[in-house]
Amino acid sequence: MAQIYPQWIPESERKENPGRRAEYFVYDQLSELGDNWLVLYGSAIKWAHRYGVSDREADFIIAHPKLGVLMLEVKGGSITRDGNVWYTTPLSQLRKPEDRRVREPIKNPYTQATNAAKAYERKLDDYVRAQRLPTRTFDIATAVCFPDIEVPEGFYLGGDALPEITLDRDDVANIGSLRDRIYQIMKLYQGQKGDPPGKEGLEFLKTVFAHGWHIESFMTYQLQTAEERRKELTEEQFNVLYSLQGNPKMLIPGCAGSGKTMIAAEKARRLAEEGRRVLLTCFNENLADNLRQGDFVRPSMLVTNFHGLCYQLASYSKEVALPGRWPGEPGTEEEKHFYNVTMPEALELAAVDLNMTFDAIIVDEGQDFQTSWLETLYRLLTDPEQGVFYIFYDDNQRIYHRENIPFNWPSYRLSRNMRNSNPIFEQVKRYYHRPEVIFPSGISGPEPWFVSLKDYANEYEAVQSVLEQLTEQRILLPQVAILTPRAKRNSIWGQKPDKPGKFAPVWKLKTVANQVTCCTIHSFKGLERPVIILTELEHVYPKTAEELLYVAMSRARDYLIVIGQLPC
Repeated sequence: MAQIYPQWIPESERKENPGRRAEYFVYDQLSELGDNWLVLYGSAIKWAHRYGVSDREADFIIAHPKLGVLMLEVKGGSITRDGNVWYTTPLSQLRKPEDRRVREPIKNPYTQATNAAKAYERKLDDYVRAQRLPTRTFDIATAVCFPDIEVPEGFYLGGDALPEITLDRDDVANIGSLRDRIYQIMKLYQGQKGDPPGKEGLEFLKTVFAHGWHIESFMTYQLQTAEERRKELTEEQFNVLYSLQGNPKMLIPGCAGSGKTMIAAEKARRLAEEGRRVLLTCFNENLADNLRQGDFVRPSMLVTNFHGLCYQLASYSKEVALPGRWPGEPGTEEEKHFYNVTMPEALELAAVDLNMTFDAIIVDEGQDFQTSWLETLYRLLTDPEQGVFYIFYDDNQRIYHRENIPFNWPSYRLSRNMRNSNPIFEQVKRYYHRPEVIFPSGISGPEPWFVSLKDYANEYEAVQSVLEQLTEQRILLPQVAILTPRAKRNSIWGQKPDKPGKFAPVWKLKTVANQVTCCTIHSFKGLERPVIILTELEHVYPKTAEELLYVAMSRARDYLIVIGQLPC
């Protein structure tokens, strides 16, 4: 069996290219030449010159370490030469009467082989110079093959066509005659085409004309492309604000990832640049911290979460004393009363004492606000009639089970998810139960990765392995967040591991070195990362599983990784 490239031709390719039937027949025959032979089929070259770029494709390059190198041009069908014009009549035409057969013009195969040999010799020389290799000592001989006709003995083919370098049907009919004729042709050229190539020469031919290579792509490139498209979609979504300009009071519901927070921030920026005093508030403290660092923030804008606003104004007032956080035991009814009643009441008292009002109030995460909180905020408007009050909310996201929004204002629904790639969107959509139709971003991305724990001792080991693979794909650790339904005191990520791994999960959003953000799903609400790793899902309460997974999965922009099994 010869060393032949390509090593095989699929049957589907043969059926799709009936015009190459003769070449495929010769390919099959040449593949049986023997172990010492090298056969390159369909190898193409390009070269640049001052007039542009030229290319050439050889039907076959046949090489033997002791005999030489041969360029073989194949022409199938019935062959006609009319002066210097050549034709082929495909075998499919032979069933027709002779006067109805269609013949196709072809190039002079002998000239074609000679020109191709010179081009390939030039390519070899270019490679030698580029790689600073020793000068090659062999040239390329030429021959022509007509596998569908028998050339009569002594037949004159023309002044530029020698029978001695011509193969016909009889020559390629069996491997014995084919090997003999190729041997004769190569012997004919010996001494004229330099030294035989030897084994090193065959390797050289493979390197130049059958070179195989692989350059690894990295997932991070896919993430970068997705982010560029996401920016374009965000700019398009901002156009919503132009259509809402004449409405001082608006309710804006939208599914997870529909751009509510970004549009809220953009609305706040535009209002502030009009000279208005603006309050941009949300429920989640981590989201507020993230928003405060945005480049949209202006001097006349206050950005804070709701309970942060309560404490901030109370701390300025001499009439109100309020701790920043509940000082007692967590999880008690007293704690709920402190956050749900005491802090909002302190906000209202402090606002009256300080005469603190706003020209415009923008609320994000409106679904997490108590009715009384929104009513309190409304009373902070300088002009309740003309003042701007926008509430952005996700009416499918009810992990805190608050009351309904108390205002009957005009509404504009955001129905396109622009955060999540399409594969993640399909997972998130499973937990969306509103009657309104939602649409994907159209951004491609990898399928979610469900990591089986059967291959690992525990979740800590599984996540360490996942992080190792992510960094191999050039994904940076700040692009990753580990989410859990458990509080830090109960989570494995809040405990010191018996055997620390290469990567260190930490409970903070800003990380350094080998640290990876770890956070509860609740506290990460409103935030996002290119890569999200969901863990400890066996601890999700069945009654709230769908609501929590809807939030958790939609935090991932590009790649969602689930450790273990989904609870529902």
